[in-house]
Amino acid sequence: MQPAPTTEMRPAQTPKVLLVANPEVLSAEVGAGTRAGPGRASFVNIFEDSFVVFPSGSAVTGLLCNMVPDKDLELVQNAPDLDVVGSLTVRFTEVINRLTWAQREMTSTRQYLYEVFEHHTELAKQLEKLEAIRAEEKRASEAMREALEAENKSLTTAKEALVADKEALAAELANARAQAEEEIKGLRFENERLKGEAENAWVLSNEEFLKSSEFDDLCAQKSLAYFECGFKGCLDQFRANGYSEEEHPASFLSVARALEELPDDEEEADEGTSRDEASPPNSPVL
Repeated sequence: MQPAPTTEMRPAQTPKVLLVANPEVLSAEVGAGTRAGPGRASFVNIFEDSFVVFPSGSAVTGLLCNMVPDKDLELVQNAPDLDVVGSLTVRFTEVINRLTWAQREMTSTRQYLYEVFEHHTELAKQLEKLEAIRAEEKRASEAMREALEAENKSLTTAKEALVADKEALAAELANARAQAEEEIKGLRFENERLKGEAENAWVLSNEEFLKSSEFDDLCAQKSLAYFECGFKGCLDQFRANGYSEEEHPASFLSVARALEELPDDEEEADEGTSRDEASPPNSPVL
Protein backbone atom coordinates (compact mmCIF):
# COMPACT_ATOMS: atom_id res chain seq x y z
CA MET A 1 0.00 0.00 0.00
CA GLN A 2 1.40 3.43 -0.96
CA PRO A 3 2.02 5.96 1.84
CA ALA A 4 -0.39 8.82 2.19
CA PRO A 5 0.91 12.00 0.57
CA THR A 6 1.96 14.79 2.90
CA THR A 7 1.78 18.56 2.52
CA GLU A 8 5.42 18.69 1.37
CA MET A 9 4.59 16.48 -1.62
CA ARG A 10 1.72 18.68 -2.83
CA PRO A 11 2.56 21.46 -5.32
CA ALA A 12 1.62 25.01 -4.44
CA GLN A 13 -1.45 26.39 -6.11
CA THR A 14 -0.91 28.88 -8.93
CA PRO A 15 -2.08 32.42 -8.01
CA LYS A 16 -5.09 33.62 -9.89
CA VAL A 17 -3.77 36.39 -12.19
CA LEU A 18 -5.67 37.65 -15.23
CA LEU A 19 -3.57 38.76 -18.19
CA VAL A 20 -4.52 42.15 -19.56
CA ALA A 21 -3.11 43.04 -22.91
CA ASN A 22 -1.78 46.58 -23.35
CA PRO A 23 -2.01 47.56 -27.07
CA GLU A 24 0.43 50.45 -26.72
CA VAL A 25 3.13 48.28 -25.17
CA LEU A 26 2.44 45.54 -27.66
CA SER A 27 2.67 47.99 -30.57
CA ALA A 28 5.97 49.41 -29.32
CA GLU A 29 7.39 45.97 -28.74
CA VAL A 30 6.22 44.73 -32.15
CA GLY A 31 7.59 47.80 -33.83
CA ALA A 32 10.97 47.22 -32.28
CA GLY A 33 10.77 43.64 -33.49
CA THR A 34 10.03 44.65 -37.07
CA ARG A 35 13.12 46.77 -37.26
CA ALA A 36 15.25 43.81 -36.26
CA GLY A 37 15.28 42.47 -39.77
CA PRO A 38 14.50 38.94 -40.96
CA GLY A 39 15.05 35.96 -38.69
CA ARG A 40 13.62 34.60 -35.52
CA ALA A 41 12.92 36.86 -32.56
CA SER A 42 15.11 36.77 -29.50
CA PHE A 43 14.90 33.49 -27.54
CA VAL A 44 12.40 33.58 -24.64
CA ASN A 45 14.04 33.06 -21.23
CA ILE A 46 11.55 30.85 -19.34
CA PHE A 47 13.46 31.32 -16.07
CA GLU A 48 13.23 35.13 -16.06
CA ASP A 49 10.25 36.09 -18.24
CA SER A 50 6.69 35.74 -16.94
CA PHE A 51 3.36 35.43 -18.69
CA VAL A 52 1.14 35.31 -15.55
CA VAL A 53 2.74 37.04 -12.55
CA PHE A 54 4.37 39.94 -14.49
CA PRO A 55 3.11 39.77 -18.06
CA SER A 56 4.93 41.89 -20.67
CA GLY A 57 4.23 42.54 -24.32
CA SER A 58 7.81 41.75 -25.41
CA ALA A 59 7.71 38.36 -23.74
CA VAL A 60 4.36 37.53 -25.32
CA THR A 61 5.49 38.78 -28.75
CA GLY A 62 8.76 36.89 -28.45
CA LEU A 63 6.89 33.76 -27.53
CA LEU A 64 4.51 34.31 -30.44
CA CYS A 65 7.36 34.83 -32.86
CA ASN A 66 9.05 31.68 -31.65
CA MET A 67 5.84 29.72 -32.10
CA VAL A 68 4.82 30.83 -35.68
CA PRO A 69 5.99 28.70 -38.62
CA ASP A 70 9.05 29.78 -40.58
CA LYS A 71 6.95 30.64 -43.64
CA ASP A 72 4.84 33.09 -41.61
CA LEU A 73 7.68 34.61 -39.60
CA GLU A 74 8.52 37.30 -42.16
CA LEU A 75 4.88 38.23 -42.54
CA VAL A 76 4.45 38.61 -38.83
CA GLN A 77 7.61 40.66 -38.38
CA ASN A 78 6.87 42.97 -41.34
CA ALA A 79 3.15 43.28 -40.68
CA PRO A 80 2.07 46.86 -41.50
CA ASP A 81 -0.91 46.70 -39.19
CA LEU A 82 0.24 46.48 -35.62
CA ASP A 83 -3.36 46.18 -34.44
CA VAL A 84 -3.49 42.71 -35.96
CA VAL A 85 -0.40 41.69 -34.06
CA GLY A 86 -1.84 43.18 -30.89
CA SER A 87 -5.12 41.34 -31.47
CA LEU A 88 -3.19 38.14 -31.95
CA THR A 89 -1.26 38.88 -28.80
CA VAL A 90 -4.53 39.45 -26.88
CA ARG A 91 -5.87 36.19 -28.23
CA PHE A 92 -2.67 34.49 -27.23
CA THR A 93 -3.04 36.05 -23.78
CA GLU A 94 -6.54 34.54 -23.59
CA VAL A 95 -5.00 31.22 -24.49
CA ILE A 96 -2.48 31.72 -21.69
CA ASN A 97 -5.32 32.53 -19.29
CA ARG A 98 -7.17 29.41 -20.34
CA LEU A 99 -4.01 27.39 -19.91
CA THR A 100 -3.56 28.97 -16.48
CA TRP A 101 -7.18 28.11 -15.60
CA ALA A 102 -6.62 24.57 -16.86
CA GLN A 103 -3.47 24.32 -14.73
CA ARG A 104 -5.41 25.65 -11.73
CA GLU A 105 -8.15 23.11 -12.37
CA MET A 106 -5.52 20.41 -12.68
CA THR A 107 -3.99 21.53 -9.38
CA SER A 108 -7.40 21.54 -7.76
CA THR A 109 -8.13 18.14 -9.24
CA ARG A 110 -4.77 16.89 -8.01
CA GLN A 111 -5.54 18.30 -4.55
CA TYR A 112 -8.91 16.53 -4.65
CA LEU A 113 -7.22 13.33 -5.78
CA TYR A 114 -4.76 13.65 -2.88
CA GLU A 115 -7.69 14.07 -0.47
CA VAL A 116 -9.47 11.12 -2.04
CA PHE A 117 -6.28 9.11 -1.74
CA GLU A 118 -5.95 10.09 1.94
CA HIS A 119 -9.60 9.16 2.53
CA HIS A 120 -9.01 5.91 0.70
CA THR A 121 -5.94 5.23 2.87
CA GLU A 122 -7.92 5.99 6.03
CA LEU A 123 -10.76 3.75 4.85
CA ALA A 124 -8.23 1.01 4.08
CA LYS A 125 -6.82 1.31 7.62
CA GLN A 126 -10.32 1.20 9.09
CA LEU A 127 -11.09 -1.78 6.87
CA GLU A 128 -7.98 -3.55 8.14
CA LYS A 129 -9.03 -2.82 11.73
CA LEU A 130 -12.55 -4.05 11.02
CA GLU A 131 -11.19 -7.18 9.37
CA ALA A 132 -8.91 -7.78 12.38
CA ILE A 133 -11.86 -7.28 14.76
CA ARG A 134 -14.01 -9.55 12.60
CA ALA A 135 -11.30 -12.22 12.55
CA GLU A 136 -10.97 -11.94 16.36
CA GLU A 137 -14.74 -12.21 16.77
CA LYS A 138 -14.78 -15.17 14.40
CA ARG A 139 -12.05 -16.90 16.41
CA ALA A 140 -13.91 -16.14 19.65
CA SER A 141 -17.20 -17.44 18.22
CA GLU A 142 -15.43 -20.54 16.92
CA ALA A 143 -13.87 -21.16 20.33
CA MET A 144 -17.26 -20.61 22.00
CA ARG A 145 -18.92 -22.96 19.51
CA GLU A 146 -16.30 -25.64 20.21
CA ALA A 147 -16.75 -25.14 23.95
CA LEU A 148 -20.54 -25.42 23.61
CA GLU A 149 -20.19 -28.54 21.47
CA ALA A 150 -17.86 -30.09 24.07
CA GLU A 151 -20.27 -29.16 26.87
CA ASN A 152 -23.20 -30.53 24.88
CA LYS A 153 -21.28 -33.75 24.29
CA SER A 154 -20.44 -34.08 27.99
CA LEU A 155 -24.07 -33.37 28.92
CA THR A 156 -25.25 -35.97 26.42
CA THR A 157 -22.84 -38.52 27.89
CA ALA A 158 -23.98 -37.68 31.42
CA LYS A 159 -27.61 -37.95 30.32
CA GLU A 160 -26.99 -41.37 28.78
CA ALA A 161 -25.24 -42.49 31.99
CA LEU A 162 -28.17 -41.23 34.07
CA VAL A 163 -30.64 -43.05 31.81
CA ALA A 164 -28.62 -46.28 32.17
CA ASP A 165 -28.50 -45.84 35.97
CA LYS A 166 -32.23 -45.16 36.01
CA GLU A 167 -32.94 -48.31 34.02
CA ALA A 168 -30.64 -50.34 36.29
CA LEU A 169 -32.34 -48.93 39.40
CA ALA A 170 -35.78 -49.63 37.90
CA ALA A 171 -34.78 -53.26 37.19
CA GLU A 172 -33.31 -53.60 40.69
CA LEU A 173 -36.44 -52.09 42.22
CA ALA A 174 -38.65 -54.48 40.24
CA ASN A 175 -36.56 -57.45 41.44
CA ALA A 176 -36.69 -56.21 45.03
CA ARG A 177 -40.45 -55.70 44.76
CA ALA A 178 -40.95 -59.20 43.37
CA GLN A 179 -38.78 -60.67 46.15
CA ALA A 180 -40.68 -58.65 48.77
CA GLU A 181 -44.01 -59.86 47.40
CA GLU A 182 -42.77 -63.47 47.51
CA GLU A 183 -41.55 -63.00 51.09
CA ILE A 184 -44.86 -61.38 52.08
CA LYS A 185 -46.77 -64.29 50.58
CA GLY A 186 -44.53 -66.72 52.47
CA LEU A 187 -44.97 -64.79 55.71
CA ARG A 188 -48.74 -64.68 55.25
CA PHE A 189 -48.82 -68.41 54.60
CA GLU A 190 -46.61 -69.05 57.65
CA ASN A 191 -48.81 -66.76 59.76
CA GLU A 192 -51.95 -68.56 58.66
CA ARG A 193 -50.30 -71.90 59.41
CA LEU A 194 -49.15 -70.78 62.86
CA LYS A 195 -52.55 -69.29 63.58
CA GLY A 196 -54.27 -72.53 62.61
CA GLU A 197 -51.86 -74.52 64.71
CA ALA A 198 -52.42 -72.19 67.68
CA GLU A 199 -56.19 -72.47 67.31
CA ASN A 200 -55.99 -76.25 67.08
CA ALA A 201 -53.71 -76.39 70.10
CA TRP A 202 -56.08 -74.13 72.09
CA VAL A 203 -59.09 -76.27 71.15
CA LEU A 204 -57.25 -79.45 72.11
CA SER A 205 -55.98 -77.98 75.38
CA ASN A 206 -59.46 -76.64 76.17
CA GLU A 207 -61.04 -80.01 75.52
CA GLU A 208 -58.41 -81.72 77.68
CA PHE A 209 -58.96 -79.14 80.45
CA LEU A 210 -62.75 -79.64 80.35
CA LYS A 211 -62.22 -83.42 80.68
CA SER A 212 -59.68 -83.11 83.48
CA SER A 213 -60.31 -83.39 87.25
CA GLU A 214 -58.89 -79.94 87.73
CA PHE A 215 -61.88 -78.49 85.86
CA ASP A 216 -64.27 -80.45 88.14
CA ASP A 217 -62.48 -79.16 91.23
CA LEU A 218 -62.68 -75.65 89.90
CA CYS A 219 -66.41 -76.00 89.24
CA ALA A 220 -67.00 -77.34 92.78
CA GLN A 221 -65.01 -74.53 94.31
CA LYS A 222 -66.96 -71.94 92.33
CA SER A 223 -70.29 -73.56 93.36
CA LEU A 224 -69.37 -73.46 97.07
CA ALA A 225 -68.25 -69.90 96.73
CA TYR A 226 -71.56 -68.96 95.09
CA PHE A 227 -73.53 -70.81 97.81
CA GLU A 228 -71.68 -69.03 100.60
CA CYS A 229 -72.13 -65.68 98.95
CA GLY A 230 -75.85 -66.35 98.47
CA PHE A 231 -76.32 -67.37 102.12
CA LYS A 232 -74.56 -64.27 103.37
CA GLY A 233 -76.65 -62.20 101.01
CA CYS A 234 -79.83 -63.60 102.46
CA LEU A 235 -78.70 -62.70 105.99
CA ASP A 236 -77.89 -59.19 104.88
CA GLN A 237 -81.31 -58.80 103.33
CA PHE A 238 -82.96 -59.96 106.61
CA ARG A 239 -81.00 -57.38 108.59
CA ALA A 240 -81.78 -54.68 106.05
CA ASN A 241 -85.53 -55.32 106.35
CA GLY A 242 -85.58 -55.00 110.16
CA TYR A 243 -85.25 -58.58 111.14
CA SER A 244 -82.41 -58.34 113.62
CA GLU A 245 -81.00 -61.38 115.36
CA GLU A 246 -82.03 -60.08 118.80
CA GLU A 247 -85.69 -59.70 117.88
CA HIS A 248 -85.96 -62.60 115.49
CA PRO A 249 -83.37 -65.18 116.38
CA ALA A 250 -82.84 -67.65 113.55
CA SER A 251 -80.67 -70.23 115.13
CA PHE A 252 -81.88 -72.73 112.66
CA LEU A 253 -79.94 -70.90 109.91
CA SER A 254 -76.42 -72.17 110.13
CA VAL A 255 -73.86 -72.38 107.38
CA ALA A 256 -71.88 -75.00 109.23
CA ARG A 257 -74.91 -77.18 109.61
CA ALA A 258 -75.70 -76.86 105.91
CA LEU A 259 -72.20 -77.80 105.06
CA GLU A 260 -72.33 -80.79 107.40
CA GLU A 261 -75.41 -82.05 105.63
CA LEU A 262 -73.68 -81.91 102.26
CA PRO A 263 -72.28 -85.16 100.79
CA ASP A 264 -68.64 -86.06 101.25
CA ASP A 265 -67.57 -84.80 97.83
CA GLU A 266 -69.16 -81.48 98.75
CA GLU A 267 -67.16 -81.45 101.97
CA GLU A 268 -64.07 -82.08 99.96
CA ALA A 269 -65.17 -79.28 97.65
CA ASP A 270 -65.68 -77.04 100.70
CA GLU A 271 -62.21 -77.82 101.91
CA GLY A 272 -60.92 -77.11 98.42
CA THR A 273 -62.85 -73.83 98.48
CA SER A 274 -61.20 -72.75 101.72
CA ARG A 275 -57.87 -73.73 100.35
CA ASP A 276 -58.56 -71.89 97.11
CA GLU A 277 -59.49 -68.75 99.03
CA ALA A 278 -56.05 -68.83 100.60
CA SER A 279 -54.35 -69.46 97.26
CA PRO A 280 -56.55 -68.95 94.13
CA PRO A 281 -56.03 -71.61 91.40
CA ASN A 282 -54.39 -70.89 88.06
CA SER A 283 -56.91 -70.75 85.24
CA PRO A 284 -55.91 -72.26 81.87
CA VAL A 285 -54.57 -69.87 79.28
CA LEU A 286 -57.09 -69.35 76.44
